Amino acid sequence: MASCVLEVLLAPLLLARAVFVRFQSKRIDAGFGPDPLINNVHHRRSMQLAGFSAESFCIEPYFITSDFDRIFLPGGGRGAVRLAYAFASRVRCAWWIMGRHRVLYTSFNGGPLGPTFVLWRLEPLLLRIAGVRTVVLPYGGDVHVPERIPNLAFRFALDADYPTWHLRAPRARRLVPLWSRSADCVYGGCDWLDCLDHVDVVGFAHFTIDVDTWAADPPEVPERFSPSRPMRVLHAPNHRAVKGSERIVEAVESLRAEGRHVELVQIERQPNEVVRAAMAGVDVVADQLVIGWYAMFALEGMAMRRAVICHLRPDLVAVHASEGTLPEGGFPFVRADCQTIADALRALHDRPESIPEAGRQGRSFVERYHSLEAGSRLFSAIQARLGMTPLQAGDRHVTS
Repeated sequence: MASCVLEVLLAPLLLARAVFVRFQSKRIDAGFGPDPLINNVHHRRSMQLAGFSAESFCIEPYFITSDFDRIFLPGGGRGAVRLAYAFASRVRCAWWIMGRHRVLYTSFNGGPLGPTFVLWRLEPLLLRIAGVRTVVLPYGGDVHVPERIPNLAFRFALDADYPTWHLRAPRARRLVPLWSRSADCVYGGCDWLDCLDHVDVVGFAHFTIDVDTWAADPPEVPERFSPSRPMRVLHAPNHRAVKGSERIVEAVESLRAEGRHVELVQIERQPNEVVRAAMAGVDVVADQLVIGWYAMFALEGMAMRRAVICHLRPDLVAVHASEGTLPEGGFPFVRADCQTIADALRALHDRPESIPEAGRQGRSFVERYHSLEAGSRLFSAIQARLGMTPLQAGDRHVTS
């Protein structure tokens, strides 16, 4: 109750801030945040390649990366003190955005005021009054509600990995309609399409990756795998059920029981540097078998010229067929699900020469559709849709 009262008291102050900065020059073309998503780090670089000034920020980083331009809540403190500090950091971040960014790229969680009790309702209005345009880039957990997910296997996997995820669904039920109405542009892709009210831009996924950082020579694949040189498969789940990890382990064990030479390398909850080092030493990357679309881990494997196993839902592929956006030659994954993963691994093991070719096709796909340069084309198109051209250096006045 005290928090609600405090938020009500703060609302006029934030409104005054929005009015005050409305006609002041913003310093930065685009801000990406406040969720601690590694995508935002790459998006900032893509936006800069397109000629726009950009920065990434978050309230508090996650273990994957802390490479954000600004972090509002560093570590330290516990209990009520930390909660108070977190709330103050969110208000401070909202204050900062309103006076700094021409466009805010965020998720359906909203901006920094998304987790508040009262102010979340006012956040889109505050940004609009402040002259900040908004673009929503979903990432998954921000849009998932049970009744909108047709993939029952995925829903059951979410229950296994996150037993309380359905308790967060009311928040998505509020925020998805709010930002669908309020945002200047909504991007749709992946399996997120199931959960969105509408989309303005449809794509495979907005993920971008630094293909120079994620680069490695194709593996030296022998003519035939052996006990001294098995086929090495990397699986790195942060969510075991939704990735189908148990089925991957079972498939590898079944192939070994058949006398085939397969080694499974598993790592969990590790930063990108560890994942990249592990990926350099394998032949195949096993992404996911349940969700139905690809994400960053698959792109990292493809960028490193590894054969990548991934489940793509046929109905989602059909969306791109109807939109005329299917990539030339199709999606270059080794397609498999929980029922066919052993067959996919067996085929790769028995035809080692297919692995380098899959890796080459994957690398080409990432360069064309998910490199920083590809991201710059996407964000150029979105900025043009908003009527935005890059600020000239002399126009980038600092706003308090």
